[in-house]
Amino acid sequence: KDEKNKSSQGTSLLECFSPQQIKDHLKSLKVETNTPQVTGKVAAADGAKAAAKTVDKTECCTACGAQNLLFEPPPLYCLNCNNRIKKGQIYWFSMIDINKHSVCSTCYKDHIKESLVVEGKNIPKSKLKKK
Repeated sequence: KDEKNKSSQGTSLLECFSPQQIKDHLKSLKVETNTPQVTGKVAAADGAKAAAKTVDKTECCTACGAQNLLFEPPPLYCLNCNNRIKKGQIYWFSMIDINKHSVCSTCYKDHIKESLVVEGKNIPKSKLKKK
């Protein structure tokens, strides 16, 4: 995968940490300010040569300046049985506007006969995409 796709698959810190964990982390950043840090620069290897390039600061953490922070995507839940769809598990989905609606493979095989009703719309089983 290219770097652009990786950076677009993020989530909010609010979904990963409790409010107290975020407060503790921000306090620890204030303590660590005595250590010299280079922010806004990344070393890029080009064969045997290394060159520095400027990084867009909008892609860095505004609190600590760290780059390339990757978080797990938000969990998916089956519309039919409400069970969590595990990472790497095959599931079926449909996009309605900007919302992704997912169904686990068990419900797809056993419970959905011809169509799935999502937000008052009938989606034919044949229109669901496998992921």
